[in-house]
Amino acid sequence: MKSYNRREFLGLAASGLAFAGCGKGLKERFEDNVKLPRINDFITQKMESDHLPGVAACIVKNGELFWSKGYGWADIEKKIPMTPNSIQNIASISKTITTTAIMQLWENGKFHLDDDVNNYLFFSVRNLLI
Repeated sequence: MKSYNRREFLGLAASGLAFAGCGKGLKERFEDNVKLPRINDFITQKMESDHLPGVAACIVKNGELFWSKGYGWADIEKKIPMTPNSIQNIASISKTITTTAIMQLWENGKFHLDDDVNNYLFFSVRNLLI
């Protein structure tokens, strides 16, 4: 199974192509110049195998939306189909994006990992040991 560095992963995530359970397959298929019908097959197979009720996916190429499509249901009970515009719970992915952005700032020398976080916040954070 190919591992992705954080920039590759975030590139996939930012393009809407990284979703729960994606793992191996989608990026390699794009590198092989796969056609859209195979993308549809990949997504529907992953939805079935991972029991995903709905997925919204897109391809961003050169900073422009190239393709987007909704699959399955945004709300199963109300029978609302998933669309590229459906509001989704992003769960904990924002932690990954935020942490990566912070580490990029660190890589650019904007701060040191041992700096007091209070130097950068407009409110005070204290860790009280009991």
